[in-house]
Amino acid sequence: MKKQYHLLLLALLCLLNQLATAQLPPVNFSTNKVACDATPWKLVVFDDFNGNALNTTKWFPFNTNNWDDHDNWCGARLGYPGNYTIHRDENVIVNNGTLKLTVEQKTNTWQCASCNPTMCPEPGWGDVPRTENFTSGYISSKLRFNNGKVETRVKMPNHKNSWGTIWFWLGTNTNEIDIAEAWGGNYGAIGELQRPRNTWSTHAWATDSVYLHYGVVDEQITDRFPNQNWWQWLWGNKKYLRQEEWHDYTMEWDTAVIKFYFDNELNRTIWKYYKTEMVPSWNGTNWVWYAVKNPSGCLITPGDWKITEGFPYIKNSHCKLIFSLGQTSRDKIKSTDGHVGQMEVDYVKVYQRHPENDGHISICSNFSPVIVGPNTICSGTGYSLSFPAPGGTWSLSNTGLTFGGGTGGASVLLDRNPYSTFPTTTLTYTYTPAEGCPPVKITKVINTGIIYPNVGVVRTWTPFWQRFSLFGDPAITGATYLWKVWYGNTGPTNYYEGTGPFITTPQIGNGLFLASYYLRWELKVVTSCGSAVVTGLRSNLPFVTPMLANPDTYMMKDSSVIFLEAKFDTQTEIDKYKQTVTSLIGNEFVEDLNDTLSINTMIERIKLQALEPYLYFGDREEEIMTISKNLNVDIDVCKVYPNPTSKSLSVTLSKAFDPTILTKYVISNLTGKNMLEGTYKGEIEVSILSPGVYIIELRQGELREYMKFVKE
Repeated sequence: MKKQYHLLLLALLCLLNQLATAQLPPVNFSTNKVACDATPWKLVVFDDFNGNALNTTKWFPFNTNNWDDHDNWCGARLGYPGNYTIHRDENVIVNNGTLKLTVEQKTNTWQCASCNPTMCPEPGWGDVPRTENFTSGYISSKLRFNNGKVETRVKMPNHKNSWGTIWFWLGTNTNEIDIAEAWGGNYGAIGELQRPRNTWSTHAWATDSVYLHYGVVDEQITDRFPNQNWWQWLWGNKKYLRQEEWHDYTMEWDTAVIKFYFDNELNRTIWKYYKTEMVPSWNGTNWVWYAVKNPSGCLITPGDWKITEGFPYIKNSHCKLIFSLGQTSRDKIKSTDGHVGQMEVDYVKVYQRHPENDGHISICSNFSPVIVGPNTICSGTGYSLSFPAPGGTWSLSNTGLTFGGGTGGASVLLDRNPYSTFPTTTLTYTYTPAEGCPPVKITKVINTGIIYPNVGVVRTWTPFWQRFSLFGDPAITGATYLWKVWYGNTGPTNYYEGTGPFITTPQIGNGLFLASYYLRWELKVVTSCGSAVVTGLRSNLPFVTPMLANPDTYMMKDSSVIFLEAKFDTQTEIDKYKQTVTSLIGNEFVEDLNDTLSINTMIERIKLQALEPYLYFGDREEEIMTISKNLNVDIDVCKVYPNPTSKSLSVTLSKAFDPTILTKYVISNLTGKNMLEGTYKGEIEVSILSPGVYIIELRQGELREYMKFVKE
């Protein structure tokens, strides 16, 4: 009855694949060094797509080879690996004030006109005709960058197999920063294996023997943008990120630090230099120590500093800025040719602190005011500009706050919306600094004073012990969380107190199979606007578990509480879970080693996120099989064997599959990356796969079945 969310852990498990030993040597600083540049950003590129065609003085509608300006080279019109489309100019549409990059189901063939096959990265990559079932839109900037700030407003695609990207990629040398990368999924049912996901990532690529000497090939750091955790998915569309709606994406790339923003809120900071430090965490029984990254910050002190694995370290790469849309599968979606989906861009701005270093010219200098006012609103409050910027207007990102008057002028009055559940609202002032300059947005993220979080509970258990994880969502900035928990196997025999938005009780057990439990909790949330107490009780009868098909079994009627279970079947699964937690914590930057509350919150959040593959529901096929065997009922499903395996894999097909029709298979890792695919002919050779956990998908027409196997 496990709900195996194998493909949902992109933000977590991608990191594990990259936490290898490959790393550049440390750097020694003999004196203090200022690593951050405080020079104001200067605008060098602006396009609001207000015309009726792509501005070809700023963009190419195809992939350029280094500094060339033509498509007569191998990869000019072909999608990058994993993107099964041909890039066509007609898929780049500018009208009604936005850019649309479309995907059309239209069989198309492309080959470079007269390029040198020996210059192609691999056989079949443009040196011979390639045919795909889809065409797509793609643009890349004519200017090249070694650093900069990108600000854009985009509707990402969310159709089947879609892959929308905004990224910096190589010019004369290799750096890669994926400002945003979105894959389509399904919002229609809770627990889909493939849900939408929207991430950012940075890459450190090896480009010559010097770097390869240290084992660096492609190290990366990646994570999801906010509101994409599994519990937000289960809470439904009100909490989970809707990537197909308008969102602001901003990335700042400096020499020693990279920052990612989502809808004007800082999402993640990646530092180039760090030292490994150990931080403690109390598990209710003893202290557990975890390694974390302690970054240099803007002032690097003397000593040896490690270079972060995955930080783009090449100084002169002359990257191009790319917006692209593709398909991750060649499978046709429509019965006839036609429009499949699109990625829509409202505007693009690129800034640099020193544009002259890259040979660029500043369009406008931007010395903007800031919004002055408190970070949290409890009642009617005024906000103003630090110095005048006439002619602008004020706006709010959601209904968490309301205006108490007009939206023009140098100041504005805001109040709380008592019926809203938004924990933060972004206040924006938009104005034009000078004639000929594009509009400028000044933003401030304001806490809305909400004090009633939803509560999530996960019972984690094995045949010999159990424990409970509790959390409040949203995690309210500046709030104090005080938990009281009464729990036990048959009643409130244990008591635990904890602080922070995420807590886990000590485990209990008596060496017997644990089918029953008792849990009661009290959560007091204290903010500058007041306090609130949330209470709850949960217990079960033997063998009764949450049912995936029935939200009433794991969600309160008012959606205020969700209750789930996670199960470890073997010690191997427990060990792998602990390894996942340790690795993910090891990739976290902890700037203040004395902030024990924030550190503990981070650790507990990661422990909760890492439970995702082990979530357990009462209506999963594998448990139905176990129950049905006890009842002597034949439930027919596909099976894989041997499992684990070291060389080959065989499949027993269920009765749903037609034995007279070829069955295709796709094997992917836990990040969703396709590793092997083909037609099933009685045995699948998997010896080339690295040891780990994989998903095999069996396909026959529209029929799909998924199974997990372990490669030793």
